[in-house]
Amino acid sequence: DASFWSHDGFENDDDGYSRPLPGSNYADQSIVFEAFGKRVLDNAWAGYHCCLFAYGQTGAGKSYSMVGYGKNKGII
Repeated sequence: DASFWSHDGFENDDDGYSRPLPGSNYADQSIVFEAFGKRVLDNAWAGYHCCLFAYGQTGAGKSYSMVGYGKNKGII
């Protein structure tokens, strides 16, 4: 169980990837993937049934975290 900040504190590089600014709390897609996606995939490949559930307020970024957009790939 975790909560990630993805509202501000980032800059887009030339490719369109959103990178955290130094000292910010912004969690880019790689941070979210390392925290949850990797473990879910490892367990799935080990033969376990897995589920990743995104819950939150409308507009909070659930779909963005799961699917991503452009160069900012999501977990799935």
